[in-house]
Amino acid sequence: NFSYFAFFSLLSIFFFSIMSEPEAVDPADAAYEKQLMSLLNYLHSKVPNKTRKVSGRSALYFKGDKMVETLLASPYYSEDENPPATAFITNKEQAIQTCQELLERGFFLRGVYRDVPMFSKEKNKKIMKRTLFPEEEVFDFVNESVSFIWTYEPTSMWAWVGGGALLLGVLLFAISPIWPDGFRFLTEYGFNACLFLVGALLGLYVVRLVLFLAILFCTLGRYYVWLFPRLNDERAGVIESFKPFYSIAHRDDKDPPKKKSKSSKKSKSEGQAASGDGTAGAGASAGSGAGHGRTNGASRGRRGCACGRGSCCWSYCRSSGGLLGSGGACAGASAGAGAGG
Repeated sequence: NFSYFAFFSLLSIFFFSIMSEPEAVDPADAAYEKQLMSLLNYLHSKVPNKTRKVSGRSALYFKGDKMVETLLASPYYSEDENPPATAFITNKEQAIQTCQELLERGFFLRGVYRDVPMFSKEKNKKIMKRTLFPEEEVFDFVNESVSFIWTYEPTSMWAWVGGGALLLGVLLFAISPIWPDGFRFLTEYGFNACLFLVGALLGLYVVRLVLFLAILFCTLGRYYVWLFPRLNDERAGVIESFKPFYSIAHRDDKDPPKKKSKSSKKSKSEGQAASGDGTAGAGASAGSGAGHGRTNGASRGRRGCACGRGSCCWSYCRSSGGLLGSGGACAGASAGAGAGG
């Protein structure tokens, strides 16, 4: 009963739309409107357009002087005394006036550039980026290198084909009670197959989420396991969405190395400079004390070295390439002292 009601309702709407009387329109205005829309489709396809992000979405924009140049080179412009039927623009001022009319009708908007702060992943900081914005309250067309943003999108052939197919599908569904048995049988199985695919996809989403949470909980957040990790990737196709089968990511428990501040680096460099000065002073004292090392036994350190540097003598000897000589004297220091003498 519902199918019959829907079918006759659509049929009655169709007949009423055909039988209704259209509003009275001046033939001259109707011809001008037709020429203007034809010109608009021509300009949309022939003007050098560029794509740019405008208010978060991709949009086509062009320059005002390029539109005027395209219009003057089109079949809609002619300076002859007997112009063809398609040419209704005869001079440059009229071409600019036609572009102004298209702007006032809202087929495109004037754009303005503004500097907007944005975060740059490459530089890891905020930068000022020049962004194009539409000016909805400015209706001045200029024959200059000024950006204009298209708001008009011509209806493509595929849109008409899709609309016709949708209307045909609704009509076929409305007359389903009078379908042949074989066609009805195939439609029922096709409908059930579509429902099964949708249910399987929803079940896959649930299973992969439960598996991810279970592994994440059992490993205390160390492993991230996803089935079909590209399932939600908008850039992947139907087959690519199911490749690879799974992905495993591991989170290292070790903390990343902390960055040292400038003050700590400065104090460390000062400490190294102070230790260098102390080593140089100790080398000088070792060179002077090496001459008296054999006679002055009281000046020997804990390791029996005559340098008088105590426990630091061994590290000094290793750093300077010297060895403990006979009598506990530092061979490196003795060599230094001998060379100095």
